[in-house]
Amino acid sequence: MKLISIICVLAAALTVAELGFRASRLRNGLAAEDTFTAMTRHFAAFRKNPSVVVIGDSRTAHSVDTAVIEKLVKRHARKAITAWNLGRGGVIGPSTLAFALRVLDRPRLPRLVILYVDPNGYVLETPPDLEHKTLSKVWRLEDLPSVVRAGASAEELFQICVCASLDTMRFRERALEVLLHGRPLREPEGAYRNGFRSIRHMDGERQRSETASRGRFYRETYDGPSSGFRLSDFKLGSLREAVRRLREAGIAVAIVNAPEATSLHSIGEGRGTIVPRYLRAMKAIADEANVPFFDHSTQPVVSDDNFADGEHMDHLGAARYSTWLTHEIVLPMAYGVRKTFDRWDPPRPSAGCEVVFDFEEVALSGWESRGDAFAEILAGGRRGMQKAVAGFQGLGLLSSWHRRRGPRATGEAWSPPFTIERKNLRLLVGGGAKGVSVDLTVDGATVRSAAGGGGDTLAKRTWDVSELRGRQARLRVVDASEEVSGYVLLDQVEQCD
Repeated sequence: MKLISIICVLAAALTVAELGFRASRLRNGLAAEDTFTAMTRHFAAFRKNPSVVVIGDSRTAHSVDTAVIEKLVKRHARKAITAWNLGRGGVIGPSTLAFALRVLDRPRLPRLVILYVDPNGYVLETPPDLEHKTLSKVWRLEDLPSVVRAGASAEELFQICVCASLDTMRFRERALEVLLHGRPLREPEGAYRNGFRSIRHMDGERQRSETASRGRFYRETYDGPSSGFRLSDFKLGSLREAVRRLREAGIAVAIVNAPEATSLHSIGEGRGTIVPRYLRAMKAIADEANVPFFDHSTQPVVSDDNFADGEHMDHLGAARYSTWLTHEIVLPMAYGVRKTFDRWDPPRPSAGCEVVFDFEEVALSGWESRGDAFAEILAGGRRGMQKAVAGFQGLGLLSSWHRRRGPRATGEAWSPPFTIERKNLRLLVGGGAKGVSVDLTVDGATVRSAAGGGGDTLAKRTWDVSELRGRQARLRVVDASEEVSGYVLLDQVEQCD
């Protein structure tokens, strides 16, 4: 009888502690700072009903720009939609299932859910702290049948049950840090742009350092024979269950292997790594559910320069990749629209102007070039070890900066002929000022010339060409310098009144 009384007293004390914690500022602060719980709360509170949802880890969070998807669907499918990015750092197979269940909670279901995967999220040996965070933060008790079908072990089920029942257990580690060690609460996790979090582009030196660091980590993660890493049946089962539940609800589903730089991709191609087994497992899950599987680790439209650290894209890379993603998957799968993808995102011309060249073509045609400076004439921002480029419009520009030789490459590029029809010719020019130039030629003679200000920011140049109206002209882009500032950048050539 005494033991029963003690148990009752303890149960009552725990209940009071739990209720008090749930009503406390501390609990609300901990929930607001935690990336998993905050994002699911933002998503649940969002008033509009997203038509397209992407789920994945930090690669997804920084690579899929929801605003780009919305803009292109409106342009090509004539529909005003909302897209949401449920990508967050640390998301692995089980949390993919949890986020999929949160999607199914919406009062109106999306047309399309894209599930992003990568090998690191499906290995058996997940670091203990990440494993605990994944199991403790995102589950509810009503999710247990799905977790059981996914193949969770008894230990995993116990941890989910405890943390789903008691917030004191869900947030205990950070609560103890704040209460006992005086650690301050972090800033609340924002919703950003419907979940998409942009990364600013960086210069080539820092990007190379960050990529090398990531490469060392993945070399250990993927090297099966030396580390003993295996694929997790529970994590694979979680993805399989997520696909099943979404498809049963009538939602179109695509599985995408997340993009990465070629240096990281080559690590996964090494002999004996876990990656080939992982890819076969992803393809098998997709085939079983009759959904498409896309391997975007070798995507053709984003260069290594668009990755901040080898796996997370900068904001320009995200815009380029999301443009291609919308044409490749979103438009055909969700709206039955198939558009030829031959141009990026052409900016609108300036008031009173018409565009002559905007360099938004996926593959530039009609231009002639010689020399190695223009072996790769179009750039998607900076290239190689170049510093971050600014001041250009859209998603592409012309550049003589060579990926390997940098500013020391030389050459010339000639535009197709065009007719001068207005008073002024405007263009954005960057790069050096000595030995490099953008020239306007008529009948083979140079009649106007402009150069950059010596840096990586493009600035506007305007030529008065009123006396040349009706004449045919060409642009000649010259890089005759091997100096550090010996390169030229060009974008958005317009004729204006």
